[in-house]
Amino acid sequence: MPNANLMCCAISFATMVLLQCGKEFVNPVVKRKLKSNIPIPWELVAVILTTIFVALTNANEVYNVKIVNKIPTGLPELSLPQPSLVPRVLPDAISIAVVVVAVHLSLSKMLAKKYQYDLDAGQELYALSLTAIGGSFFPTFPTSIGLGRTMVGVESGVKTQMATFFSCLFVLSVSLYFGRFLETLPMCVLSAIIVVALKSMLWKLGDLPGLWRLSKIDCCIWMVAFFATVLVDVSEGLIIAISFALFTTILREQYPKWHLLANVKDTDEFRDTQHYQEVIFIKGICIFRFDAPLLFHNIECFKKCVEKAYESWKGSPEFNSVYQEKPKDHRFIFEGMHRIAPVSQQVFQNSFSEHPKFPASSSGSPS
Repeated sequence: MPNANLMCCAISFATMVLLQCGKEFVNPVVKRKLKSNIPIPWELVAVILTTIFVALTNANEVYNVKIVNKIPTGLPELSLPQPSLVPRVLPDAISIAVVVVAVHLSLSKMLAKKYQYDLDAGQELYALSLTAIGGSFFPTFPTSIGLGRTMVGVESGVKTQMATFFSCLFVLSVSLYFGRFLETLPMCVLSAIIVVALKSMLWKLGDLPGLWRLSKIDCCIWMVAFFATVLVDVSEGLIIAISFALFTTILREQYPKWHLLANVKDTDEFRDTQHYQEVIFIKGICIFRFDAPLLFHNIECFKKCVEKAYESWKGSPEFNSVYQEKPKDHRFIFEGMHRIAPVSQQVFQNSFSEHPKFPASSSGSPS
C-alpha cells in the first residue's frame, strides 16, 4: 500500500463506480423507458472517458500512470507452420491443449447451467480446433477462452455469436486504424473492468456455508480451486484443483460410506434410515448401499461395512420377521461377483447361527 499509485487507485475506483451504477441503476431505467433489451456499453464508455482524461491531463507522465502505449497497426503476414519445430513444442502443446479444453468446458458448462441452454462439448472442441489451426498460420498465442472477456460479455447481456462478430470487427479496426487513439488508455481501467465483471463469481463465496453443510469434501474442492485460481493463475489453479479432486476421490473410494435404505412413508422412494425418521422396512428385507465402486483396495472395508449393516439391522424389530417360519430353500445369484459371494454367504450363515430359534447345526446351507 505505501507504494500504491494514488492516481491509479482513483481512476480504478471511479471506473468501478461508473460501471456498477450504470449497470445496476441506469440500464434498468433505460430498458424500461425505451422498452429495449440493448444495454448501454458502459465498458466502452469507461475506456473512452479515461483515455481522453489521461490524454488531456498527461497523467501518464505527471502521476506515472501506466498506459497501453504504442499499439502496432496492421496484420502480420501469412506463413506456413514450420514442421521442424514440432518435436520441440509437442510436449508443451499437449499440456496447453489439455488445460485449454478443461478451462473452456468448465466455464461453458457453468454458464450453460446458469442460463439454461444446451451445451455440445463436441462442437466446442471442433471450434477450438479449427480456431487453433487457423491461428497457426499467424504469429499468435494458443487459442483459449478469456475468463475476463467472457464475464464482461455475460454482464453486458451478450446472447448470440453476433456479439463476438462485432467484437472481432472492433478489434480488427483498432489493429488497422484506431490503435493510436487508445495509446493513452490506463491499464488500471482494464483491471477495473475485469474486477466488476467477476463480481458475480466473487459473490459465490456466500454459498460456502450451505455447501459445507451439504458436502464438506465438495466445499474443500471449491475453496482449493477458488484460491488457487485467484492467488496463482487460471491454468495452474485448474491443475491444482483437479489434482486435489482426484486425491479426494481416492480417499472416498478408500473409506466409503454405507447406508441402510428403507421406504419413506407415503412415497415410493427408498432413503437412508439415518436421515429420515418416518421410514418403513420391507418385511424381512435389508437393503444395503455401498457408496463406492467395489475395487481391490476397499474390499476389506466393504466386508466390515456389511457386518456393521447386519449388526444394525439385527437390532431392529423387522429382523425377527425373517424367522416367523423356517425357510425351505435359499438361493443367491451373484453373477460373477466373486468378491461379494463369500461376504454375503457368511452374513447369511451368521443370521441363522446366532438366532436362538435356529441353532447352527440345523441352519440350511446357502446354494
